[in-house]
Amino acid sequence: MKEKFVSDAVMVYRPTQSALPWLRQKLYDYAELSKLKLSLLVLFSALVSFFLGVSEPAPLGLLFWFGLGNFLVIAGANALNQVIERDYDALMIRTARRPLPAERMGVAEAFAVAMVMSVGGLFLLTFAVNGLTGSLAAVALLTYVLVYTPLKRKSVWCTFFGAISGAIPPMMGFTAIHGDVSVLAWCLFAILFFWQFPHFWAIAWMFRDDYANAGFRIAPEMDASGVKTGRQVVVFSAILVMVSLAPGLMGLMRPMYLVGAAGLGLLMMWYSIRLRLDCSQAAARRLLLASVFYLPALMMVMLLAKR
Repeated sequence: MKEKFVSDAVMVYRPTQSALPWLRQKLYDYAELSKLKLSLLVLFSALVSFFLGVSEPAPLGLLFWFGLGNFLVIAGANALNQVIERDYDALMIRTARRPLPAERMGVAEAFAVAMVMSVGGLFLLTFAVNGLTGSLAAVALLTYVLVYTPLKRKSVWCTFFGAISGAIPPMMGFTAIHGDVSVLAWCLFAILFFWQFPHFWAIAWMFRDDYANAGFRIAPEMDASGVKTGRQVVVFSAILVMVSLAPGLMGLMRPMYLVGAAGLGLLMMWYSIRLRLDCSQAAARRLLLASVFYLPALMMVMLLAKR
């Protein structure tokens, strides 16, 4: 009897072991659907603005609901974007292995998950934080899903509207704390807005053939020589650097901020100019990596230089 009991226990346990790879794959697919790394980067910018707006220890409950609500809305927007673009993602090497084009996930499941995250996040931000924060999140979500996403196949202006939706979350940290939008909040909006152009154009230049195959009207895809793209990258990086200095010049930060912002700005300009002079895959990749380093580094300088 004892041997039979042990044998039965092993038989019961084996299906659980075999289910683990499926569970890992499912979690990986949900992370891919939500563009987890991008979602966390945008969430980081929102949390930085939250702490910049705090003048005393922040209520942990407010911080928790603000962070969770933001993450859900950002992840939901990214998921809805993939639901809409699933057929076009299948045409691009860079995105063909995503859950929907690779048929590891059904459209109904992806849409349901995206809606639960989006609606749940808006609910938390509206009722657990405040109405203004929830409204800004709704504007960002709708702009990204209903304007930016369909416009990608119609006009190069899509990047402009995508940058608006991506720049709104940093404003929400201030509205969560104060219930209004401050000058520093607008500075953060401007920084995030202009940062997205060199960042995205570097990606678009690297994968311009992919975008062309999918029919996306992205500026680098329509610029065979790369001269126009390089020029635009330099212009928008220069504007980004000037905008990033504004909080220090207006006295909203301690003097050390100007030193840090200027140093990081030189880094962005260096790699932007390199792309302008050499429109190669390697130059675009270096600019992409520089932009990914630049944004969180600048945010950390802001936190350290907070008045």
